[in-house]
Amino acid sequence: MRRKPEPKGFREYPIQRKLKSSLNDKRLYEDMIRLKLRTADIAQYCGVTQRTAEKWVFEGSVPNPERVVKLCELMGREVGYYYPLYKWTNK
Repeated sequence: MRRKPEPKGFREYPIQRKLKSSLNDKRLYEDMIRLKLRTADIAQYCGVTQRTAEKWVFEGSVPNPERVVKLCELMGREVGYYYPLYKWTNK
C-alpha cells in the first residue's frame, strides 16, 4: 500500500509513540501536545537520545539536574511544576 506524501513541516502526531498504558508524567505529555513537540525535539534540545526523552515522559524516569533545567526552559515551566519533590536548588 502506498503512503501519501506529507506536506513540508507537517506532523500528524506531535509524539511518535502511541500510548499503550497510563502515563507516568501527564503534565509533561500535555505540554508536549500544547507546544506540538515530539520526543525527538526534546531530546535534541536537552542533548540526550530520543529513548532517554521517551523514558522521561512515558516511564517516569527523572532527568539529572542539568537536563531538568533544559527541559523546563523548553517547556516554559518552573522545575517544581514537573518535579515537585526534586531536592536541589536552581543555580
